[in-house]
Amino acid sequence: FEVKNQEHSRARALYEELVNKTKHFKVFIAYALFESNVCHEVERAREVFRQAYHELVGHEDSAEEVSAILQNWLSFEKEHGDENTISSVEDKINTNRKAATSKLLARAKAYVSKKRKVEDMGE
Repeated sequence: FEVKNQEHSRARALYEELVNKTKHFKVFIAYALFESNVCHEVERAREVFRQAYHELVGHEDSAEEVSAILQNWLSFEKEHGDENTISSVEDKINTNRKAATSKLLARAKAYVSKKRKVEDMGE
């Protein structure tokens, strides 16, 4: 409603409240796209993506959410950014992939180790 009636500051306040309460990746993305597409505030949109990334990147089970943030951010930068901003997001994507791969390998090793112990106990 606020967006349709050009009340961007009220809509922004609602997004900020929702982001602070939920910390949900879809809310961050919607907020960033609102800033970019509706308000034409590229720097604000970029800051929302930064906030989302830093808020979610360290959480244990947030790999898919972080990936969604980064993919949306990269699309945004390809449309509104420059070589440096695009490269910065691509670096984050590569770092995120490496971290996810490391976690997956650690889980696989732990599983194999646990399975071997169970098999050894059965012999």
